[in-house]
Amino acid sequence: HLFSVYRARDEYFTDFLPFFRLEDIRDIYRPSALTLFKARVSAMLPLVSPGTRQKLRKVTGEDLSALFTGTRNQKAIAIDEHGGIFHTEEHIWPELPSWQKKEDLKDRVEKHFLAPVVDERLALVFGEFLRRAAGSGVKVIGVRFPLSEDYKNSAPPEALKEVEEFYSARKLEAVLDYRDIFDDHQEYFTDPDHLNSAGGAVFTKILVKDLERVIAGL
Repeated sequence: HLFSVYRARDEYFTDFLPFFRLEDIRDIYRPSALTLFKARVSAMLPLVSPGTRQKLRKVTGEDLSALFTGTRNQKAIAIDEHGGIFHTEEHIWPELPSWQKKEDLKDRVEKHFLAPVVDERLALVFGEFLRRAAGSGVKVIGVRFPLSEDYKNSAPPEALKEVEEFYSARKLEAVLDYRDIFDDHQEYFTDPDHLNSAGGAVFTKILVKDLERVIAGL
Protein backbone atom coordinates (compact mmCIF):
# COMPACT_ATOMS: atom_id res chain seq x y z
CA HIS A 1 0.00 0.00 0.00
CA LEU A 2 2.96 2.33 -0.62
CA PHE A 3 0.97 4.12 -3.32
CA SER A 4 -2.47 4.05 -1.68
CA VAL A 5 -4.48 7.20 -2.20
CA TYR A 6 -4.89 7.76 1.55
CA ARG A 7 -1.18 8.61 1.71
CA ALA A 8 -1.66 11.51 -0.70
CA ARG A 9 -4.68 13.14 0.93
CA ASP A 10 -4.36 16.89 1.26
CA GLU A 11 -5.26 17.05 4.94
CA TYR A 12 -2.02 15.30 5.87
CA PHE A 13 -0.06 18.52 5.41
CA THR A 14 -1.78 20.31 8.31
CA ASP A 15 0.88 19.34 10.84
CA PHE A 16 3.61 20.72 8.57
CA LEU A 17 2.27 24.30 8.44
CA PRO A 18 4.33 25.59 11.42
CA PHE A 19 7.56 24.34 9.81
CA PHE A 20 7.28 24.87 6.04
CA ARG A 21 6.56 27.76 3.72
CA LEU A 22 3.12 27.86 2.14
CA GLU A 23 4.79 27.85 -1.27
CA ASP A 24 6.33 24.45 -0.50
CA ILE A 25 3.01 23.10 0.79
CA ARG A 26 1.25 24.23 -2.39
CA ASP A 27 3.98 22.77 -4.60
CA ILE A 28 3.88 19.34 -2.95
CA TYR A 29 0.22 18.84 -2.01
CA ARG A 30 -1.52 21.22 -4.43
CA PRO A 31 -4.49 21.72 -2.09
CA SER A 32 -7.59 23.62 -3.11
CA ALA A 33 -8.05 27.12 -1.69
CA LEU A 34 -10.78 25.81 0.63
CA THR A 35 -8.65 22.90 1.87
CA LEU A 36 -5.72 25.23 2.51
CA PHE A 37 -7.94 27.69 4.38
CA LYS A 38 -9.34 24.94 6.63
CA ALA A 39 -5.83 23.64 7.29
CA ARG A 40 -4.55 27.09 8.27
CA VAL A 41 -7.49 27.64 10.62
CA SER A 42 -6.91 24.22 12.20
CA ALA A 43 -3.22 24.99 12.61
CA MET A 44 -3.91 28.33 14.34
CA LEU A 45 -7.00 27.19 16.29
CA PRO A 46 -6.50 23.45 16.87
CA LEU A 47 -9.71 22.91 18.85
CA VAL A 48 -11.90 23.74 15.85
CA SER A 49 -10.89 20.34 14.50
CA PRO A 50 -13.12 17.44 15.67
CA GLY A 51 -10.15 15.07 15.47
CA THR A 52 -8.03 17.32 17.67
CA ARG A 53 -10.85 17.69 20.21
CA GLN A 54 -11.15 13.92 20.36
CA LYS A 55 -7.42 13.58 21.00
CA LEU A 56 -7.60 16.26 23.71
CA ARG A 57 -10.40 14.39 25.50
CA LYS A 58 -8.41 11.17 25.32
CA VAL A 59 -5.20 12.74 26.60
CA THR A 60 -7.01 14.64 29.36
CA GLY A 61 -8.72 11.45 30.50
CA GLU A 62 -5.40 9.59 30.57
CA ASP A 63 -3.75 12.42 32.51
CA LEU A 64 -6.55 12.52 35.10
CA SER A 65 -6.38 8.75 35.48
CA ALA A 66 -2.62 8.94 35.99
CA LEU A 67 -3.05 11.73 38.52
CA PHE A 68 -5.53 9.85 40.69
CA THR A 69 -3.98 6.38 40.37
CA GLY A 70 -0.35 7.44 40.66
CA THR A 71 0.57 5.62 37.46
CA ARG A 72 2.71 7.11 34.71
CA ASN A 73 1.29 7.65 31.24
CA GLN A 74 2.90 5.69 28.44
CA LYS A 75 3.38 7.20 25.00
CA ALA A 76 1.54 5.39 22.23
CA ILE A 77 4.51 5.90 19.91
CA ALA A 78 8.11 6.17 21.10
CA ILE A 79 11.70 6.05 19.82
CA ASP A 80 13.88 3.04 20.64
CA GLU A 81 17.60 2.94 21.43
CA HIS A 82 18.41 2.69 17.72
CA GLY A 83 16.44 5.79 16.80
CA GLY A 84 13.57 3.79 15.31
CA ILE A 85 9.88 4.58 15.87
CA PHE A 86 7.72 1.91 17.49
CA HIS A 87 4.26 1.49 18.99
CA THR A 88 4.40 0.87 22.73
CA GLU A 89 1.18 -1.14 22.65
CA GLU A 90 1.46 -4.31 20.63
CA HIS A 91 -0.47 -7.54 20.29
CA ILE A 92 -0.24 -11.14 19.22
CA TRP A 93 -2.61 -11.16 16.27
CA PRO A 94 -4.08 -14.68 16.62
CA GLU A 95 -4.85 -14.03 20.32
CA LEU A 96 -6.97 -10.94 19.75
CA PRO A 97 -10.77 -11.25 20.14
CA SER A 98 -12.44 -12.16 16.87
CA TRP A 99 -14.50 -8.94 16.81
CA GLN A 100 -11.35 -6.82 17.16
CA LYS A 101 -9.54 -8.75 14.44
CA LYS A 102 -12.53 -8.35 12.14
CA GLU A 103 -12.72 -4.58 12.73
CA ASP A 104 -8.96 -4.05 12.39
CA LEU A 105 -8.81 -6.10 9.21
CA LYS A 106 -11.76 -4.29 7.65
CA ASP A 107 -10.25 -0.91 8.51
CA ARG A 108 -6.83 -1.72 7.06
CA VAL A 109 -8.06 -3.28 3.82
CA GLU A 110 -10.64 -0.59 3.09
CA LYS A 111 -8.09 2.18 3.68
CA HIS A 112 -5.33 0.56 1.65
CA PHE A 113 -7.47 -0.19 -1.40
CA LEU A 114 -9.39 3.02 -1.90
CA ALA A 115 -9.88 4.02 -5.53
CA PRO A 116 -7.63 4.64 -7.33
CA VAL A 117 -5.57 1.71 -6.05
CA VAL A 118 -2.34 3.34 -7.25
CA ASP A 119 -2.36 7.10 -6.72
CA GLU A 120 -0.88 8.85 -9.76
CA ARG A 121 0.84 11.57 -7.71
CA LEU A 122 2.67 9.04 -5.56
CA ALA A 123 3.57 7.00 -8.62
CA LEU A 124 5.15 10.08 -10.19
CA VAL A 125 7.13 10.78 -7.03
CA PHE A 126 8.41 7.20 -7.03
CA GLY A 127 9.35 7.48 -10.68
CA GLU A 128 11.30 10.67 -9.98
CA PHE A 129 13.02 8.94 -7.04
CA LEU A 130 14.14 6.09 -9.31
CA ARG A 131 15.28 8.55 -11.99
CA ARG A 132 17.42 10.51 -9.54
CA ALA A 133 18.82 7.33 -8.02
CA ALA A 134 19.86 6.06 -11.44
CA GLY A 135 21.37 9.44 -12.30
CA SER A 136 23.48 9.32 -9.13
CA GLY A 137 24.54 5.71 -9.58
CA VAL A 138 22.42 4.54 -6.64
CA LYS A 139 21.09 0.99 -6.90
CA VAL A 140 17.58 0.53 -5.47
CA ILE A 141 16.58 -2.72 -3.74
CA GLY A 142 12.87 -3.25 -3.12
CA VAL A 143 11.58 -4.95 0.02
CA ARG A 144 8.05 -6.35 0.28
CA PHE A 145 7.24 -6.81 3.93
CA PRO A 146 5.46 -9.73 5.67
CA LEU A 147 1.67 -9.86 5.62
CA SER A 148 -0.71 -11.88 7.75
CA GLU A 149 -2.76 -14.56 6.07
CA ASP A 150 -5.93 -12.71 7.06
CA TYR A 151 -4.77 -9.61 5.22
CA LYS A 152 -3.78 -11.49 2.08
CA ASN A 153 -7.06 -13.41 2.03
CA SER A 154 -9.12 -10.22 2.48
CA ALA A 155 -7.39 -8.00 -0.07
CA PRO A 156 -9.47 -7.59 -3.28
CA PRO A 157 -7.91 -9.68 -6.11
CA GLU A 158 -8.40 -7.07 -8.84
CA ALA A 159 -6.75 -4.39 -6.74
CA LEU A 160 -3.84 -6.69 -5.99
CA LYS A 161 -3.45 -7.37 -9.71
CA GLU A 162 -3.22 -3.64 -10.39
CA VAL A 163 -0.54 -3.22 -7.74
CA GLU A 164 1.45 -6.17 -9.11
CA GLU A 165 1.33 -4.74 -12.63
CA PHE A 166 2.57 -1.40 -11.34
CA TYR A 167 5.54 -2.95 -9.54
CA SER A 168 6.47 -5.26 -12.41
CA ALA A 169 6.77 -2.25 -14.72
CA ARG A 170 9.41 -0.63 -12.47
CA LYS A 171 13.02 -1.62 -12.81
CA LEU A 172 14.73 -2.24 -9.48
CA GLU A 173 18.13 -3.77 -8.87
CA ALA A 174 16.49 -6.55 -6.84
CA VAL A 175 13.28 -7.24 -4.94
CA LEU A 176 13.19 -9.14 -1.65
CA ASP A 177 9.68 -10.52 -1.25
CA TYR A 178 8.76 -11.55 2.30
CA ARG A 179 4.96 -11.40 2.09
CA ASP A 180 4.56 -15.12 2.79
CA ILE A 181 7.54 -15.68 5.06
CA PHE A 182 5.52 -15.91 8.30
CA ASP A 183 2.48 -17.84 7.07
CA ASP A 184 3.25 -20.45 9.75
CA HIS A 185 3.98 -17.83 12.40
CA GLN A 186 0.95 -15.57 12.64
CA GLU A 187 1.94 -14.87 16.24
CA TYR A 188 4.62 -12.54 14.84
CA PHE A 189 1.99 -9.98 13.80
CA THR A 190 0.56 -7.22 15.96
CA ASP A 191 -2.09 -6.33 13.36
CA PRO A 192 -2.92 -7.51 9.82
CA ASP A 193 0.17 -5.99 8.21
CA HIS A 194 2.66 -5.06 10.95
CA LEU A 195 4.99 -7.23 12.98
CA ASN A 196 5.25 -7.15 16.75
CA SER A 197 8.60 -7.02 18.58
CA ALA A 198 9.13 -10.79 18.39
CA GLY A 199 8.40 -10.85 14.67
CA GLY A 200 10.49 -7.75 14.05
CA ALA A 201 13.52 -9.29 15.74
CA VAL A 202 13.30 -12.44 13.60
CA PHE A 203 12.59 -10.50 10.40
CA THR A 204 15.46 -8.06 10.90
CA LYS A 205 18.01 -10.88 11.05
CA ILE A 206 16.63 -12.41 7.86
CA LEU A 207 16.54 -9.05 6.07
CA VAL A 208 20.11 -8.12 7.02
CA LYS A 209 21.42 -11.47 5.83
CA ASP A 210 19.60 -11.25 2.51
CA LEU A 211 20.62 -7.63 1.92
CA GLU A 212 24.25 -8.50 2.52
CA ARG A 213 23.95 -11.35 0.02
CA VAL A 214 22.32 -9.16 -2.64
CA ILE A 215 24.75 -6.27 -2.15
CA ALA A 216 27.72 -8.60 -2.37
CA GLY A 217 26.48 -9.76 -5.77
CA LEU A 218 25.98 -6.30 -7.24
